[in-house]
Amino acid sequence: MTYILTAAAVLVCPLVMGAMMWTMMGGDGAKGAAPSELQALRAELDELRSLRERTQ
Repeated sequence: MTYILTAAAVLVCPLVMGAMMWTMMGGDGAKGAAPSELQALRAELDELRSLRERTQ
């Protein structure tokens, strides 16, 4: 019985790992952030960097 459970785990593990990798990658080709969102994030980053420089 132990042999059957071990064999099942060994056979199922790669399949489950592959499925998890596929879902984490987006599965259907994940899309990047919108250009307007990137522009807003870059502006926020510039603001935070300048604030950090002023406080040091």
